[in-house]
Amino acid sequence: MAKKPIYRNVLKFEILSDTPLDGSESLENIAYACDKGDCVGRFIENEVTNEKLEGSEASHKLYVMGSQPEFFNIDNEGNEIED
Repeated sequence: MAKKPIYRNVLKFEILSDTPLDGSESLENIAYACDKGDCVGRFIENEVTNEKLEGSEASHKLYVMGSQPEFFNIDNEGNEIED
């Protein structure tokens, strides 16, 4: 079986607000607050752009982020799961 790559992107987004954020805000809520609400935000640095992850590294990163390899139709070794 072929290894299926997934791509990792890390973005930094700076937010200015008149009240503290608690870190549990969703991306949707942050986007709304910066676009139509009472916050100001901007991207500041792209630390990682399109880093290709393959094999067990890809599946491990999915577990770290609270997901599972099956989300991208791969097994624990990063091999594509055939339907």
